[in-house]
Amino acid sequence: MRGFLLLVLFLGNFISPAQTIISGGNVSGVWNQEGSPYLIQNDISIVSSLIIEPGVDVVFENYSLFQVFGTLTANGQINDSITFTVSDTSGFYNMTHNGWGGVEIIDSSSIEMKYCIIEYSTASGISIFESNTVFQDNQIRFCASGMFVVNASCSFERIDINNNFGNGIYLHSGYYGNPIIISDFIVRNNQGIGILCGDGSHLIADNGILSQNIHGIEIGYESGPQLINIEIKNNGSAVINGEA
Repeated sequence: MRGFLLLVLFLGNFISPAQTIISGGNVSGVWNQEGSPYLIQNDISIVSSLIIEPGVDVVFENYSLFQVFGTLTANGQINDSITFTVSDTSGFYNMTHNGWGGVEIIDSSSIEMKYCIIEYSTASGISIFESNTVFQDNQIRFCASGMFVVNASCSFERIDINNNFGNGIYLHSGYYGNPIIISDFIVRNNQGIGILCGDGSHLIADNGILSQNIHGIEIGYESGPQLINIEIKNNGSAVINGEA
């Protein structure tokens, strides 16, 4: 009996953890912790609906995009987040790693992401084009830039954008775009502008910190952001005006 138990323990050391290989193409359904990590080998797209459950790791094995044209629900929990990352981070500090292409949300009507970590993209961590997005309690770090938003109606709450190689947040809503609302946030240690308000963008920012970026905030032509209880400190410069 003792020998049998020793054999079971010995063999247990060679049992691989669960994983799911995603070769590319359209994805849908439910990704759960039992199938995690999900190893992404080529570009993937959501054209219908995908639910990602708490505790799931989405791991990109080479440069691939995660494009959303349908419905994405990725709601982690405070102690059980969802992580979008890469299998190999070597070369990150001089931006020679392969990385991945970030999350691209394109003309989608229903996006909800909570308690997610997005990291090691060699593009923006997340790019949002003409979509309605709820983005709460998320962190974007170690990407070429943090967030890029174009002509979108978005609400960002309790977000942490840190240690990216470029801008933290770049907003470009167009002259008749909807307001972008950001509250209870911190944008820190980015090697670009904390928040870049592109020409004509409409930002309402409430209760946030812009710290240790190259510049705190840049205000583009006819953008006119509303800044409420914003602390801008320890940046190369606080506020710059220009056309972006």
